[in-house]
This record gives sequence, structure tokens and C-alpha cells, in this order.
Amino acid sequence: MVLRVVIALLSLVAVSCIGSPSDARTHLVAVYALRSTPDLHAHATSLTHAIAAGITALDGYEAREVGMPQTDAARGAASIGAEFYIVGQLVASGEHAQVAIASYSVATDHQIASQTVVLTGGHFPATYNWSLLLSSHAMTMETSVQSSAPSNPQAGAGYALVPFAPPGNNDTALDFATTELEKKLQAQGMSITRTLTMDPVAAAASIGTLCKQYAASGIFIGTARHEQTYKAFWGDRPTHAEVRMTLFNCDGSVRWKSYGTGDVTYWWSNAGAAVSDAIDRSLDTIVNQLEVLKSGQPNPAAGAIPDSIASPAPKATP
Repeated sequence: MVLRVVIALLSLVAVSCIGSPSDARTHLVAVYALRSTPDLHAHATSLTHAIAAGITALDGYEAREVGMPQTDAARGAASIGAEFYIVGQLVASGEHAQVAIASYSVATDHQIASQTVVLTGGHFPATYNWSLLLSSHAMTMETSVQSSAPSNPQAGAGYALVPFAPPGNNDTALDFATTELEKKLQAQGMSITRTLTMDPVAAAASIGTLCKQYAASGIFIGTARHEQTYKAFWGDRPTHAEVRMTLFNCDGSVRWKSYGTGDVTYWWSNAGAAVSDAIDRSLDTIVNQLEVLKSGQPNPAAGAIPDSIASPAPKATP
């Protein structure tokens, strides 16, 4: 009798161990606080909570909120035992608020997914599928890392744009060029986040960091210059502008680059308008070449772009 009881108890223990859901491995995800401007801090904090809650609701995953990464996000996530981490930024506020968000593997520090989510009433849409960021099987997600970056710029994907004007530059024409390019890229259906002002060479050396900071799938870095002469006898102002632009993948490789020029001649008091219009024509060339690339055609300017970096733009002649 005693033997039968022991056997029965052992059988129950074996069955409970085999069928116990506690054996299923839980994958820890570090959710870094969303970046934002100081006035949007409270909103960004609320959205960070929502991301953590959404990930935790996925079967087999647990999310833990951590402070914004200072340098090495992967190392910070690894210190709490996380297998994956998520970074992002609240890129707009108000009626058209958006969040740029990206997920990474801690082991490889490679990007898994990058998305720009349009908020509904300031919140993530109720139908948002959190599994788009994290696969239901870690191995599946890991094997998809290498092919996660699209070969061509994609509408809807998040990209970061480094301003044309380097730190300390007071040429307002370069600020105009940055704003206009941002508008033109957005008109192509691309989600663009402008980074802080930085030297283009330093930006090119920090592609991976920028991708993480702005949850971007690629970084646009370019230079612009303009020159203008004044012929007092005729009163005309021949104006020339050049723009060079490169799109980097998050691993630092070049995905696309382009070169555009613009020339206009205005008379008398239209010096500023001439500079703006010359730059605008250069940007149109850049964007048109990007549109060709998005259609799957070869980059028409890739082999013809000078390797040198454009010199600082001179001031327009008063």
C-alpha cells in the first residue's frame, strides 16, 4: 500500500513538472526611457510605461524600465540580465505626435526592428502589435538581425538627419537647407528626426550611437555650400549652391549618396532669395535621385560624387 502511494506521488510530480508553464523561459527586455525635449518629459515617461507594459503582455517576455543610456546601451542592458533592449524618442507632440522606437539584441548589439508609431490621442494605438518589435521566439529574432536593414530607403521607416550647419556656424542659409530637406524627405513619406547640431565628420564616426539615440534605421549626413558674386555695373548676382548627401546604414556602411547643384541669377536686392533658390534647386536634385533609388533603380550619382567634404559656406555678399 505504501509503495503504491509513493509511486502515485512520484507520478504526480513528474506530470506537474512536464506540464508546468514555469519551465518556459522568460526573456528580459530593458526598456530605456524615451528621449524628448524637457517640456515633453512627462509625456515621454508615460509612453515609456506603455512600452514596458506592452512588452510584458507578450507571452514569454518581461520588461524592465531603466534610465536613458549614457554611452553603451547594450552593456547597461546586460548588467540587469536583459537579452534585448529598446530605445526610442518622442519626436513630435500635439495632433501629429509620433514615437521613433527600435529594438536591439544585447549579445550582438545589432538592431532587430525600427519603427515610427503615430500616436492616437497621445497614446499608442490600442491595436498596436508589440510583437513587431520582439519575435515570439528569441532564436527567430536573432537570425533575422542580419537582414533587418532594408537595402533602399523605405517610406514609413524612421531616419535621422544631421543638420547642415556645424556647431558655431551662423550661416542661416544652412539652417534653411536643413529645414527644406527635412520637408522634402517627409513629402516622400519618410519619417525624419533632426539630430542635434554636430560636425559631419564626428557624426559619421558615431553612426551606431546616433541610430540608438534617435531609434533610426539610417542616418542622413550632408554638407552644403553657396557662393555669390555681385556685378555692380549690371546689378546682377550670379549664385551657385552645392549639396552633398550620404545615407548611412546603422552599421556605418554607405547605403546611398548624392550630389546636387543649383545656379540662379537675380538682380539688385534679391541676394538672399538667390541663395535660397539655388539651395532649393540643389535639394530637389538630391530628393529626385533618392526617389529613383526607392523605386529600385541604381543610384544615378553614386559614382560621380566628389569624395571631398564641402568647405564651409561663405556669406552672401550684401
